[in-house]
Amino acid sequence: MKSTKNKRGDALDDYVQKNLPTLSLLKSLLPYQLDLVLSEQSHETVIATRRAGKTTGCLAALLYKCLKQPSATCHYLAMTRSSAKRIAWTELKKMCEEHGITAEFSEGELCATFPNRSRLYLAGINGEHLLDSLRGTPIDALVLDEAASYRGSVVQSLIEEVAEPALGDRNGRLMVVGTPGPLPNGFFYDATTGRMPEWNIRRWSVLENTHFAQGNAAKWLAEHKAKKGWNDDHPVFRREYKGEWVLDTNALVYKFDRHRNIGQPTYPLTHHVLAVDLGFRDATAYVVIGYNPSKGRAKFVVHNEAQSGCDITTIKTKLVALQARFKPHHTLVDEGGLGKLIAEEWRRKDGISCEAAVKSDKVGWIELLNGELMSGMLNVTNEAFPLVAEMENLPWDSDNAGKESPNFDNHSTDATLYAFRKIYNFVEQVIDKKHMSEEDLIKQAFARMDERAMAAEAGDWWEA
Repeated sequence: MKSTKNKRGDALDDYVQKNLPTLSLLKSLLPYQLDLVLSEQSHETVIATRRAGKTTGCLAALLYKCLKQPSATCHYLAMTRSSAKRIAWTELKKMCEEHGITAEFSEGELCATFPNRSRLYLAGINGEHLLDSLRGTPIDALVLDEAASYRGSVVQSLIEEVAEPALGDRNGRLMVVGTPGPLPNGFFYDATTGRMPEWNIRRWSVLENTHFAQGNAAKWLAEHKAKKGWNDDHPVFRREYKGEWVLDTNALVYKFDRHRNIGQPTYPLTHHVLAVDLGFRDATAYVVIGYNPSKGRAKFVVHNEAQSGCDITTIKTKLVALQARFKPHHTLVDEGGLGKLIAEEWRRKDGISCEAAVKSDKVGWIELLNGELMSGMLNVTNEAFPLVAEMENLPWDSDNAGKESPNFDNHSTDATLYAFRKIYNFVEQVIDKKHMSEEDLIKQAFARMDERAMAAEAGDWWEA
């Protein structure tokens, strides 16, 4: 018969063996990651620099919950399903393998199921049925990653209307994490700057990450800063490697200013162009720009609206109504993807006058539009405030030069750009012709005919 001491020793061995994967996971974490994992706070924010280990730390918190609590349901949310898979799915499987954590991985669901029936799901917040599924299921822990990258009020709506009620059933944990964005505003900004006292604020830095750059994070950062030509006050360096909120107007695509670019025309607008940026899951945006060439180069965005989830009939009805109201001399439609088939059917079957929006050299035309904004020649009226929200928030993609961030709406700005391109050339031609002699106008007409003839010979007549 075993002694009491031996029984205790066996029990301890059994406990260690049973919990070895969990203990191995905890032992691998950096101190600040471990502190998050073991915390009992219900509302946590982590404002982290790049390379601070936030994905590993947050996945560890979810894994720990799944291992310690049978039948737990946990969620890791990123911007899209593909970004969740890219950022966290491989890392999750790697962590389980390294620490001997048994799990079944469903590639279709992006779900890890553990022997105690706990599940960890990865998803994108743009998923068609995600919000409904979260509303209907009690949740034990939820991580929202890259919180500064979400458009508009998405974070606040997700947390207040969906996550908090779902977590309330089991007194679950909510962790909102990310790196500061180029605009110091929004839910994540408020939560990480003390404006929302219910949120516990954590700050993680690459300089604390002894796993990065073989423990030489400071040396790596100094070399990276020198390579980029940054000083300590550069806004990108301060945001991404010091974790500071700083206004960076150069990070924004459009040079819109409310004091300069909001206003009403003081004379009748005689010409209008209507542009439509088609979307189905994303929003369909309608923009109308008006002008009067006899009064100069000023242009006014006189109407703008954007609606998500519209079918083709609804979009067509709105388009026809706007044509009847503004009588545009051009209607431009985004004919990318299925847009070409839709617009062709409208022209052939419904007799709707429309043409394909020109989309080449986007960055160059954004620069021209910004010139008009900065000179006060492009203004937004009271009927176009959805456009204002996009222009004031749309940043460039910091990882892809010359591209807009995919995490922010650009539907109304794209429609505005389509219309602006058409108007810019037309207005310049009309105004220039006022100062040309009859002989110059005839010469210009013959030159244009020659250009078309040469283009036809080259096979590109439709682009002349």
